[in-house]
Amino acid sequence: MRLVLLLLPLAVGCKKGNADDAQAGPYDLLEEGDGDVLLVAEEPLNGAIYHYHIDSRTTISITTNEGFLDHNGTALLRRVTTDEVVYRGFSEDAALFFGTDTFGLLDEGVVTLSYPIMAGRRWTSGTPDFPDMFEYHVIGPEVIETPAGYFDAVRVDQLNRVDDIDSSRWYAPGVGMVHRIASARTA
Repeated sequence: MRLVLLLLPLAVGCKKGNADDAQAGPYDLLEEGDGDVLLVAEEPLNGAIYHYHIDSRTTISITTNEGFLDHNGTALLRRVTTDEVVYRGFSEDAALFFGTDTFGLLDEGVVTLSYPIMAGRRWTSGTPDFPDMFEYHVIGPEVIETPAGYFDAVRVDQLNRVDDIDSSRWYAPGVGMVHRIASARTA
């Protein structure tokens, strides 16, 4: 069975070239997208706990937004999983990943969602050393089946240009990320 993670779309403001918020790392909006707005930034749920029973011996637990960490004057949300603590920031314009307790913390966050989410929207983000490390593309609405049931969700694909890893994430409005898959690119 595939591991299913549930995360909440959190956000921190940024714009191309001159970030509205100094928290955002390098970011470049390649295409606005078109059609209906499929997903907007939402206020994160605090303290929600999700348990995933992978098999008869394995359970994964995730606690969303378990407190905050002050990181250079930025309040980062902590998402606690069985394996690590993930740090994210939020606002109305974008979701940012700041790192984990095992990976370390970035000075500036990587833009993982650029709001408003519309089909065809594309952007790159990364670190000062690799400004376009990740390329994101909003595929559009899909129904996704998870162990927690079916969700009307929005699929966002990500290419890691440094490690050649493709991943897809499905975000359900009002819930957050409900499914994620990743695989190494083959030549």
